[in-house]
Amino acid sequence: MTTTDDRRDDATTDDDSGASTTSDGEPDAAMTSDEDRDRTSTRDTARDGSPADSARDGSAAEPDLTQTHTLVCDRFGEAFAAVFELVRQEMTAAIVRLDEDELSLDIEGDDTAPAWESIRDRFERVADGDESETVWRCPTTTAEGRDALLELLSHTDGVVGAYFVREIQLRRDDEVLASAVPHHSQASLDATRCETVADDEIVDLAGVAACLVPTGPAVTWVDGDRRWRLAGKYLCAERIDGRPGSCYGLSNLQAASVRADGTLELSWDAGTVGDDAIGRALTWVMNRLYRPPTDVPCPDPERAETVRARMQEILAAYDGRTL
Repeated sequence: MTTTDDRRDDATTDDDSGASTTSDGEPDAAMTSDEDRDRTSTRDTARDGSPADSARDGSAAEPDLTQTHTLVCDRFGEAFAAVFELVRQEMTAAIVRLDEDELSLDIEGDDTAPAWESIRDRFERVADGDESETVWRCPTTTAEGRDALLELLSHTDGVVGAYFVREIQLRRDDEVLASAVPHHSQASLDATRCETVADDEIVDLAGVAACLVPTGPAVTWVDGDRRWRLAGKYLCAERIDGRPGSCYGLSNLQAASVRADGTLELSWDAGTVGDDAIGRALTWVMNRLYRPPTDVPCPDPERAETVRARMQEILAAYDGRTL
């Protein structure tokens, strides 16, 4: 299943002029690395445009997270809850940055506001953020704290919860083990600080359609004026002349085969946004903009098979898919 955030995940689409737009139609800056894009998303920015200060709890500024892994997921809330379960024996607390103005949104059936009221007393307010933002600490060494954090995460798949919970960090004392921005469906983990995850390991998150994928390039090659990379959860085609390139999220890949000349044949399906009139209109617009490569040239069939095998490994861990 593909969500709007999945579409946004597919980084850029070239046009003949060399201009670049995101798959939701917004202009996008030149981008040569999907790792750079993940770094921007997971750190987020403050309302004045400066990088968000994730510490904001009175402690010294923590070192940047070494983003060894990125999250591939269908539903963010349940996926990041699985990340929490993966590292919970190693962590001591979660730091959450909240925007309480978002609770004023009146969306029928959404119960984020009463849910927050019911667990607020298990969080410690440690700092104020920008405007309506506040920063809270939730200890995860007790069952009550863990249950409260999981309850909060369960609401981040909805519109209100995804924007109410602006950022989450899973910490061991002052060290950040994992960081996430729910409304981007983006999360990163630092395997250099986690005993449960190896640097080069693709991690199948049990019970959910999600996995953690190493962010570094797995395969790279050059064909003509393009440098291709399979890195993290993206297939990227970068222009050698420095013009904007394109990256495509692997969660939309449905089939892959190798021709005798080494061409990798790919079949993609971006799904739909919704069944109502607005959803159908957005689906039509996005499908017009969403143009992933269907024929990817590789130097030889062996390289193409290597790329296909890596794609298969990622998608098998993600949702058990067979290409």
